[in-house]
Amino acid sequence: MQAFALSFIIILVRSVIFSNSTPTTPSNLAGTLFCANAPNIRAGNIYIPPPHTLKLRHENGNLELRYAGSSIVWCGENSRTFVVLRMAYIVAFQLVNDALDEAENAITLEIETGGDGAIDNGDFDWVSATTGIRIHALTNAQAQMTYSTLRRALVAISNYMDQEGHWGATYFHIYEESSEVGYGWIIGPH
Repeated sequence: MQAFALSFIIILVRSVIFSNSTPTTPSNLAGTLFCANAPNIRAGNIYIPPPHTLKLRHENGNLELRYAGSSIVWCGENSRTFVVLRMAYIVAFQLVNDALDEAENAITLEIETGGDGAIDNGDFDWVSATTGIRIHALTNAQAQMTYSTLRRALVAISNYMDQEGHWGATYFHIYEESSEVGYGWIIGPH
């Protein structure tokens, strides 16, 4: 009986830790969120950045709607793709930047050679040979994420990290318009 109680407590603690460490955005909120990088753009609408993008420091609009808890809503450029991400811990800029570039290049090669389509088995798992950073993305059970959507999401994450100066491990959810199509994480050395 004590073993069962202990197992139950361990499972409960793990679920609380994991649920508090991943970004959460209720699906009914997706249409009401605004982009942190474009305060007047509703997440899921096409975001076309101005020709000379300036660093936005969130002067306009309602900050509450651009952040889901401590998660950040960041829109991909020239698309309806956006991510809701939560930073976990700091990792050196160059390591994360190089890993994101390598993963984006691998996805581009996949699209060029095999065409754009649903991610094989709904699971993209990339480990940078040069940095040891892992980028893992999974398709949501109710949707299919394509390689091009994943690439746009990774570019959006890279743009967020570059513009805001927050480089590191992150948990993220990927949306196309108002539908969540996938989720994942970037992890690496502390």
